[in-house]
Amino acid sequence: MEWVDEPARRTAVLARVDLLVCWGGFAGVAAALALRQRKLPGELDVAQLQRELQAQGMGLGLSARKN
Repeated sequence: MEWVDEPARRTAVLARVDLLVCWGGFAGVAAALALRQRKLPGELDVAQLQRELQAQGMGLGLSARKN
């Protein structure tokens, strides 16, 4: 295994949190919503998750679909 040595640095702590979701997109929003509701992601109401995604500007492409 290869390693990279980095010099020591000082980083400001902006907040202390119980959970930090570092990935974004749909999975990150679902994880945060599930945590807020104290549910597993699979237990979320799909329509509510879609509304949350749209509120955050994440297009679902639903309006472009035709049945």
